[in-house]
Amino acid sequence: MSLTVTESNTTRQPLPTGPTQGRCLSVVDLGTQSFEYKGETKSRRRILISFELSDHSVDTDEGSRPAVRSVTMTHTLHPQGRLRPFLESWRGKPFTNEQLAGFNLEAVLDKPCMLNIGLSDKGNDFIQGIMPAIAGLEANDLVNKAYTYTVDNPDIGFDKLPEWQQKIVQQSAEWLSTGSAELDAPGEPEIDPDAGDQDPF
Repeated sequence: MSLTVTESNTTRQPLPTGPTQGRCLSVVDLGTQSFEYKGETKSRRRILISFELSDHSVDTDEGSRPAVRSVTMTHTLHPQGRLRPFLESWRGKPFTNEQLAGFNLEAVLDKPCMLNIGLSDKGNDFIQGIMPAIAGLEANDLVNKAYTYTVDNPDIGFDKLPEWQQKIVQQSAEWLSTGSAELDAPGEPEIDPDAGDQDPF
């Protein structure tokens, strides 16, 4: 049975707004992505975090499956970035200085939470906020297998990414510069993937 998770082959309907139970399905390093901002081309290392929502389901080729929603943020724990306040809201407490020196993002895999679903002006749902799971009301166990991926080791686990995530990774500076060849880890990452077994959740 394929372990590939997909959000394709479905007619995506907006989720109801408000709080819902979630559980972290994946953490994917999308690499350095370029974008236009106020007429200038900028580049940022990006992280994508996905959640299974056990309260909501979608019809797929494999039958009914939990809905999956994702957030994409810059790969940094800088206080002005989105990732740090997102994780601290999920944890329900701020990071210590020691954790800020190198937090292992794999610690959030399979961790429950409460997500707040919002609706954009275009009618698309999105993850508006996150908070700790309510004791005794945690989301169901994951249906799909949790996974991580880093573009620093592009061949490892790439085939298990959904196609839409593969396409984003293939647009990264790291992928374009070396193709599927093994890449060296970037110097002094702000989020250290080898920081040890830290699990503040």
